[in-house]
Amino acid sequence: MNAWSVRLCVVCLTALMLGCQPANPPPTPLPTKDKTIDKVKDDVDKSMKQVQDKIDAEDPQKKGY
Repeated sequence: MNAWSVRLCVVCLTALMLGCQPANPPPTPLPTKDKTIDKVKDDVDKSMKQVQDKIDAEDPQKKGY
């Protein structure tokens, strides 16, 4: 094969690869509030409740001392 044949093959393969791509690719779904912020807020609220329960359990005034 000569240099022109190799170049022609490269150009044809590149055109073929570009031609197989979709014209309008589907949009990438972005994370929603329900999946991110609300989940984090629920986790923080749960952790804060656990901490408050532990503080309340260790509080001498609430133990009856």
